[in-house]
Amino acid sequence: SKEGGLRLKGVTCRYSASLPPVLKDVSLVLAPQSRLAILGRSGSGKSTLLKAMAAQIIPESGQVILDGLCSRQAVPAHWR
Repeated sequence: SKEGGLRLKGVTCRYSASLPPVLKDVSLVLAPQSRLAILGRSGSGKSTLLKAMAAQIIPESGQVILDGLCSRQAVPAHWR
């Protein structure tokens, strides 16, 4: 069913192999209809987290799962 639950499992993202990870081993579960506030300093990975959650970027490692479908398998237009 399309309930809207979102799960991140051990997500690590970096923009270049020569740079440190922007997100490192992030895991969270968002229930359908829940709200999330993302706070942090400039450069702390807030925008990267949102991009990973929206399947605009694919994590270096880990999984982003919406309704049981991994973002690596999703058609981007269907994910949003």
